[in-house]
Amino acid sequence: MKLSTSQKLIVKSYLETSAVGLNESDSATLLNTLVSPAYFVWKSVVTRADVQAAVGFDWTRVDNLSVGKSRIWDWMFNAIDSMQPWRGNYRVGVNATWIGTQADLDVRAAVISACQRPVTNFEKFFVTQVTDGPEQSGNRGLSTNADKLGVDSDGAFIEGTANEQFVSDIRGGL
Repeated sequence: MKLSTSQKLIVKSYLETSAVGLNESDSATLLNTLVSPAYFVWKSVVTRADVQAAVGFDWTRVDNLSVGKSRIWDWMFNAIDSMQPWRGNYRVGVNATWIGTQADLDVRAAVISACQRPVTNFEKFFVTQVTDGPEQSGNRGLSTNADKLGVDSDGAFIEGTANEQFVSDIRGGL
């Protein structure tokens, strides 16, 4: 990942206030700790297998989809067998597919759950508010109002773990 100078300053400031006296290994662990209470973002990519393995995904409901809804569901995973739930149009597709009976709404909840994840302290510095797709409710970061991962200076998502070398580089200078 290629952080901008201002992004590095955010991390450096955090380390200077929250990791005082910690070595690089312990500081990296602190950066990689999940935010508590949990703060959710939309995943950058979710595979069809991830969704199908989600707790609450009911295979019998797939058979009950209309032709149109089934087509939406298939197209969402077309070509690369994964979808990008951080994009609003994918979340609109999930809502358009899994609507109707309570059983369908339960599948929608399972799909949405598979499309989100909690963030680490490091990732939370850079999350951005969702402004596209279906309306969300509640405070930012709740599973009902997940944010998007931030991007680095090259436009790649800021996700993953910080290691000792990363901490050393941030502390050593920009």
